[in-house]
Amino acid sequence: MIWKRLTWFFAPALIVLSMGCAGPMRGHAESDVDARVVAKITADFFNWYIQSVKNKDRGAVQPLFVEDANGMAALDFTAYVSNLRKYGFSDALIDAEKSAYRRCAAHLEEMPYAAFKKIDNLDDFEAMGCDFTNTYRWTGGQEICDGILVDGVEVVGADRRLVRIRPFIHGKRPEQVAWGGERNVTLAKYAGRWRIDGIEPVWRNR
Repeated sequence: MIWKRLTWFFAPALIVLSMGCAGPMRGHAESDVDARVVAKITADFFNWYIQSVKNKDRGAVQPLFVEDANGMAALDFTAYVSNLRKYGFSDALIDAEKSAYRRCAAHLEEMPYAAFKKIDNLDDFEAMGCDFTNTYRWTGGQEICDGILVDGVEVVGADRRLVRIRPFIHGKRPEQVAWGGERNVTLAKYAGRWRIDGIEPVWRNR
């Protein structure tokens, strides 16, 4: 993945506090005071993720390839998991995210780090399930967006909310960006605190 340095625009007040301008909040009652809370948690996470990508801070937004104490290749989740927890991920979603790398980790633990460092073919990374650097995990695709807009918040349970978001890129019309980049973000309340419990792409037919 070539990490491009793009112009950054960040306006959290616009993204969170002006949700009504972005679209209707279906399933949202005016008395649902949690709507803005979950929208802000969602916006804060994606703004951090996009900013970190633009700053080329790879270790912040994905596990790193490292050499373990025995000289073998391995994945280091330390900074990545710390950031996911800091920006509102539930323990369940963090566990699921780590599990998604099991195939890659299994291949790495059988490979000396010196041999791994010589791999430079994407096909080889794909064969090991280690090609996660070739796409942006939480926004999708190979082009990072400039930010996200909150389209609405839906009540899907007493302690569950669904936040609908779409990306934007400066200089592009919404229809050039949103297809394949829209996300439904599910948040659940754990011990009185809202946590991100799922992020799923929204696929639409063109």
